[in-house]
Amino acid sequence: MDRIERFRDILSCGGKRKPSLEDLSPSCALVTWDLYTEEDREEIRRKSIEIVTNLNVPLHLGKTTPEKYLIFPWDGKGIYVERSRSGSYPRTEDIIHEAAHYLLSSIRRRKLGDFGLGSPDPIKIRPSKSPWGLKNLKNIDDEETAASALGIALLARVDLVLAITTADDHNWLSDFNNGIFDDEIEKWKREAVGCRKRIAPPLRRSVVHWMGKVRNTLYGFFG
Repeated sequence: MDRIERFRDILSCGGKRKPSLEDLSPSCALVTWDLYTEEDREEIRRKSIEIVTNLNVPLHLGKTTPEKYLIFPWDGKGIYVERSRSGSYPRTEDIIHEAAHYLLSSIRRRKLGDFGLGSPDPIKIRPSKSPWGLKNLKNIDDEETAASALGIALLARVDLVLAITTADDHNWLSDFNNGIFDDEIEKWKREAVGCRKRIAPPLRRSVVHWMGKVRNTLYGFFG
């Protein structure tokens, strides 16, 4: 049984019933513990670092990650990917998300620790204090949303279940009911297409393709 099938099994309580949207978030919370071994996580981390490297996003390879960069691992020069002194790694999802921000950001803003978005925390949206940063809250929110969509599409190239759980973590899949599910997935797909203005054509096509994969996987669960 592959990981997608095992995830579906968790959603359906071992096949006892058809999964509902209400099952998704609680099931996503269980996935890290139930579906991934240490070897699985290391393989996913290795593949993700390879993808980021191939996209020419700068990484701090071989450098101990400072504790303050475990959650937001971009420092204005590169993304931290190595173990910290406490023994923790930056999460693969966070490495990929910061890489998405790098790809979407202007060259000037790439030198800033928060990509000129005013805060490393997307929940606390505020204008940047940097003269090169974004001042319009709508633009900040739009870029956060696009980086989320792009990051999820990049994760899907490595592991579809991780892409789905990250989408849930980024609140793409919250507060659903069956009546609005189609509209929300289409909105999600449009955000991926919206990345086209800012990234190179081969990656644009890849984003649309993998967002479609995630969407179709979700349709397979609940359709």
